[in-house]
Amino acid sequence: MGVGSDFLKPGDVIEVCGFPFKQEFAQPSTAGPDSPSRPAMHAHMVVMPDGHMRLFGPYGKLDNCIRPHDTTQSWVDFLNTDPLARQAWCNSQTFVSVPSTAPRGFVEQVNKLIANPCE
Repeated sequence: MGVGSDFLKPGDVIEVCGFPFKQEFAQPSTAGPDSPSRPAMHAHMVVMPDGHMRLFGPYGKLDNCIRPHDTTQSWVDFLNTDPLARQAWCNSQTFVSVPSTAPRGFVEQVNKLIANPCE
């Protein structure tokens, strides 16, 4: 994942935003009894102990990670300082088959304020 050994320390409390894998991907591997099970969730954003948001995976609708207490400015800052997060944000808005749970006005305001608007 390209994270350093200091990414998380034992005892750190984090928040994770993600989605469950489809059932066929969440089941344990059928390769054998000693085979590792597959992960049951994909995380696309991690909120670090200091409150800093960090993109963790490019899949899913990043705007579904907006929390009720988030401000538009916190998201603008996040997207302006992390090019991969901005790309994931813009890409996720094209997933019309996946519903968004984000407040529409919030997303529109963030889109107006980010340095490189989505095309």
